[in-house]
Formats: sequence, structure tokens, C-alpha cells
Amino acid sequence: MFKKKEIVLKNGETLVVEIPNIEDSSALANYLNEVTKETKFISRSEKDEKATKESQEKYLSSISKNENNIFIVGKINNKIVADGVITNRSLKSKMLHRCVLGIAVLKEHWGKGIAGKIMLELIDFAKSSGFEQIELEVVNKNKSARKLYSSFGFKEYGRIKHSMKLDDGKYYDNVIMIKFLN
Repeated sequence: MFKKKEIVLKNGETLVVEIPNIEDSSALANYLNEVTKETKFISRSEKDEKATKESQEKYLSSISKNENNIFIVGKINNKIVADGVITNRSLKSKMLHRCVLGIAVLKEHWGKGIAGKIMLELIDFAKSSGFEQIELEVVNKNKSARKLYSSFGFKEYGRIKHSMKLDDGKYYDNVIMIKFLN
């Protein structure tokens, strides 16, 4: 079971890492809409349906139904500044050893070590849940994220060509990275 943690960052700020509850749904929707505007490296786009209190309530309810899934947020001064998720790759019996990881951080908080703190929590959760490998996809141009994942032992295993198409017609490839836990 995940327990709420307070972590002092290298700049002295306190990051509270916790599982959000239904009361966080509005703040979570605001956070997701903000992070979507800030980077082209996530799959969500401003053209997509905006996150709402209701959509986040539904998401929080659905993710909590599987004990092998976790969705956590990082808060500074009670404001959501980051999120991280581990979910089963598939519920098919032959794939239950695999999980997928995702992390995002608001731009104003980049460089503070928040993604690394969230990553540690997610890796610990994946190990304690019995997963044998963590998989992720990262945009090839997102050098800082790729560096972070590599520092945690993720290795590149392939690419999905033209995985994302931006509004300006440019394509990005996604790099498939895996960390084996055993």
C-alpha cells in the first residue's frame, strides 16, 4: 500500500507525493490542462477534450479498481505540480508481468528533481506489485526525459516511427524504453 510522503527537494521546497482523492479532481483537471499547454512531448493536445472535474473523478475511480495500478501526484504548497502512473500493459495472463509508466511535471518545476522522486516511488510500487518489467514510450526529441529514464536503468529497445503528428505537420518518433526489475 502506498503511503503519503513528504520529500525535501534540492532547492529546499517540500514535495508531497500522494494518491489523489476525489476532492482533488478539480485541481487535477486544472493541472492536466496546464501541463498539456506547456509541452508537445505528451500525447494530450490542446485540441483534445479538456480535462474536467468529472473526467478526473471517473479516471480516479477506474484506476483504483486494479490494485496493480497506481496514480500519484506531487504537490508543492498544496498545488499539483506533477503526476505519475503505473498501469498493467494488459490484463491478458501472458502479459501480467509487464507495466507501463508515465510521468509529467509542470514546466515551472522542471530541474528540481521532482520527476526523479516520482520515478523512485513508481519503481518501488512496480517491484512490490510483482511486475517484472516497466515499459514506457518517450518522444525522441525529449532529451531530458530520455536522460532521466536512462539514469534509472531504462534501455532503448526500439522506435515507433512518426508516432505523433503535431499541428504544424511535423512528426515525432517515440522511443520504446524498458527497465527489467529482476
